[in-house]
Amino acid sequence: MLRLFQGRWSREYEQKADKAGLFVKEELDKAIERCKEKVQNIAEECRSQNQRFRDIEFDLEEDRDRCLNGLAPSDGDDLSPGDVMRLYQIFDKPEFFIDGASSGDISQGALGDCWFLSAVATVATVPKLIDRICVARDEQVGVYGFVFHNESGWTDVIIDDLLFTNYTRLEDLETAELDKRPDKRGRRALYFASSLTENETWVPLFEKAYAKLFGDYKALAGGYCSCAIEDMTGGVSTTMQMADILDPDRLWNDQLTRANRDMLFSCYIMQNKAGSRDFVKGIRTSKRFVKVRNPWGEREWSGKWSDGSKEWTKEWLMALDDLNHKFGDDGEFLMEYPEFLTTFTRLDKTRLFDSSWVLSSQWLEVYAPAWKFGDVSFTVKVDGKTPSIFVLSQLETRYYQGLEGPYGWTFDFVVYPKSAMKPIARSRHNMLWDRSVVAEIDLEAGDYVVHVRLDRSRLRADNWFFENISKWDERKRVRKLTQQAISQSIASNFDPSPWTDYLPPPNESFGGEDLTELEMNAFAAAVQGRQLTKAVSTSVIERSSLVDQVLHAEIKAATSQPESEEHASSKKADNADSSDTDSTESNDGSDEERKPDTMDDKKEAKTEAKEDRKTETLIVDGISDVLTQPPPLIVDPGAICDICKMSPIVGPLYKCLDAECTNFDMCQQCYGSGKHDPSHRVLRLDTSEDAQKAALTYDDQIDPNDKIVLGLKVYTKRDFPANIKGQLRHGTVLKWTKNGKAVKPTAGSTTQA
Repeated sequence: MLRLFQGRWSREYEQKADKAGLFVKEELDKAIERCKEKVQNIAEECRSQNQRFRDIEFDLEEDRDRCLNGLAPSDGDDLSPGDVMRLYQIFDKPEFFIDGASSGDISQGALGDCWFLSAVATVATVPKLIDRICVARDEQVGVYGFVFHNESGWTDVIIDDLLFTNYTRLEDLETAELDKRPDKRGRRALYFASSLTENETWVPLFEKAYAKLFGDYKALAGGYCSCAIEDMTGGVSTTMQMADILDPDRLWNDQLTRANRDMLFSCYIMQNKAGSRDFVKGIRTSKRFVKVRNPWGEREWSGKWSDGSKEWTKEWLMALDDLNHKFGDDGEFLMEYPEFLTTFTRLDKTRLFDSSWVLSSQWLEVYAPAWKFGDVSFTVKVDGKTPSIFVLSQLETRYYQGLEGPYGWTFDFVVYPKSAMKPIARSRHNMLWDRSVVAEIDLEAGDYVVHVRLDRSRLRADNWFFENISKWDERKRVRKLTQQAISQSIASNFDPSPWTDYLPPPNESFGGEDLTELEMNAFAAAVQGRQLTKAVSTSVIERSSLVDQVLHAEIKAATSQPESEEHASSKKADNADSSDTDSTESNDGSDEERKPDTMDDKKEAKTEAKEDRKTETLIVDGISDVLTQPPPLIVDPGAICDICKMSPIVGPLYKCLDAECTNFDMCQQCYGSGKHDPSHRVLRLDTSEDAQKAALTYDDQIDPNDKIVLGLKVYTKRDFPANIKGQLRHGTVLKWTKNGKAVKPTAGSTTQA
């Protein structure tokens, strides 16, 4: 039978130390300082060389196609900017900010990234929030540092001040045409986004940094405003369908009035996005207004309270300053709250976090064959009462767009108190195929279980990779694969072996040392580690079971284990002392005691040895039903003990289920010796049938394309950070039955280690 040790049948993965209880604001502060230091170092290097900064990682001029396009340009949809110029060549007096960042500064260019520009406009409504993203710059040298958030935390992006323009490139002009190139300077010369304020440069540089984050400008074509806001702020977004709102007054009082403080909002009509939202109470009356901005900077609302409409009486015109509004074809307009609810179809809310919040997360690579619960779960422990936000996320595939696999994924989850049958929360229904789903819960101290259900939609054929690889730019493919490897590595059960060629080591791991030195140091560390392991493995541990003692003796004889080092050293010393003796005699230095000279003495020694063997035989016969009927059991002929190296393992086979131990097997002696971490959960297999059942993992059952990297993030107040463990289904414990109840292991089939 299968025996379950330490409680639960699953593969369980402990939370990584660097993902537990992160202070949201403090992690941002660290990233900002890191980015500032990089910008300062680059500026110093450039000045010492009398050169402006040129970013070889994202060089628009020398590496034009890779910066513009993805794996392969889309037919008929290629981006085709003109010349590449520096800011001082485009603007008369370029300045990063002119009167600060404003939601009214933004104008979309030739790229279909209105979702991103809408998010920028939304973020710009909060004073100084843009300054937390655009954190460092040296405008004279032309180096700029930005900070964005992704599943791994805060990351910095450094860019130069080269931008794509509408100018025809000089190399594309005939000599006779050089004098005819239009002298179009300023913001209208930019091919992509620009600021409506002349000479202001933060908007196109912001867009460039975001494009570099994902590898190219083409990666920004199409998306959700809420995702970009999360990337800029580290916040958490949820979606509300306007038709689903139960109490509009509660929505206004509890959430909308907090806009631009700790919440940001975006609204949609079908697929037309509107960027910044300022929610303000009516002036002098009970009216409630919503101020909306179209990210395209034009095409305003034309109904009641539109600019210049009949509702704007003299009294209300005097209130324009209080409403922070002015008339003009700038994309900003006011609406009364009831009309806002009936006109727009969707409202996205992004919650911002201050220093009172901490974040814990756990990421797993999950195989999911069907839309059902029972394949993956998380356990969450908190030590005190706290508000919390549970966020279930998938990786942002925009980093490696085109390599993400044949499916698009969506998911939902339910939260239970540990051992309870009634859930206390469910994830909110976001857009299908969205990046994350959320549930907000007030938690008491205790343990909770999150069960996940995954669904998918086919995006492309299974063999799309091999069919298209010949069409892709090789340099681009390699870089995308590197980004994919980095993203996948966040999972606790990540297997790095397929990604060895693409995973980059951190700079601090090789700075100042050549490769030979690094390899020698690594080898010395490995030898030291083996010596420590050997010291532990040779320690003597008393066994409590006669069966275990005899079984180990049988195993030792069957596998012909080498003699101990102590015995070998003793023999070597004795050989030196008895070099003049006959080579057929014993070399242990005690021949007179152990090898009698007379025939009678030899006969007596043989009798004693025979009696010793008889005693051993009697011991074995006493438990013959275990050892000799049938012969010593081999559960899995291919299994090797990862501690003593017995091959094959004779007797029960112990499989460790912990994330640190990939395919880690033990014999009974080594498992009982305490040489393995006792906190790990271990599965005992007693028969070959058990081994076959245990082998029915996802890897064997379904297509490897049915894979997704999934993460649970839990935000709590800083006094009570969450501890998260992840569990994956290991076998077929939960089974369908006609009455709808899952079949679980009976009490008789489980034991506790």
